[in-house]
Amino acid sequence: MPTWLPSALIGLAFGLLVSAFNHFLLMQGMRQAQNLPEHKAKNLITLRYGIRYVLNIAALFLVHKNMPMLVATALGLTVSKNILFLKHLFANLGRKGVS
Repeated sequence: MPTWLPSALIGLAFGLLVSAFNHFLLMQGMRQAQNLPEHKAKNLITLRYGIRYVLNIAALFLVHKNMPMLVATALGLTVSKNILFLKHLFANLGRKGVS
């Protein structure tokens, strides 16, 4: 087993965990925003996105000294985005026109 593999797996798990928490945080904000006036809802969603960016930067900063862990954490942070994108893409293949 390569020496970098354990730290890369830990980094991937850490990135996936932070990504899942980010998704949960945003979905919770979306549910709360449904019951608010438009300007307050926009402020809430903007705040949630700001928190997500700070969490992503903090996660990458925590592992920045270990290169395999850093790369795997970055991959873990983007995996959920890619999965959601592909799921949406393949769900709309049968539709005609632009959605």
